[in-house]
Amino acid sequence: MPNKTILMTVTILLTCLPLWTCKKKDIDVDITSNGWKVKSIKKSGQTFSDKAKNSYFLEFTSDTTYKLTLDVNYCNGQYSIPKKGKIIFGIVGCTEICCDTDFAESIPGLIHNITDYYIKGGILTLTGDGQIKLKRL
Repeated sequence: MPNKTILMTVTILLTCLPLWTCKKKDIDVDITSNGWKVKSIKKSGQTFSDKAKNSYFLEFTSDTTYKLTLDVNYCNGQYSIPKKGKIIFGIVGCTEICCDTDFAESIPGLIHNITDYYIKGGILTLTGDGQIKLKRL
């Protein structure tokens, strides 16, 4: 009888272990070492994320500046990482050639309100007043 209980316990643990490990969020990563492609955004107050239909890129060009590539325009700004898991984006400056989609035009406003970051399942999530999910290039 005890062997059956032990076997059942081990089975439950092995079944549940992957579920626990999948929930881990990693903040001990260098998010500035490569570029990122926007997968989705969630504006403040939205329940669901909007998926990117075009390609938008976030690149940390130095240890204090970044570049954001939209449909037609691009943006630049400064950032700092005061500690792991925390990020501060300064005022965003964008070109205004024309023709960016509404989705693209909302990204700079979201970037400015980001305060935290983490990586889960290879996806970088920037959060604050809204959310941006990005995939490593």
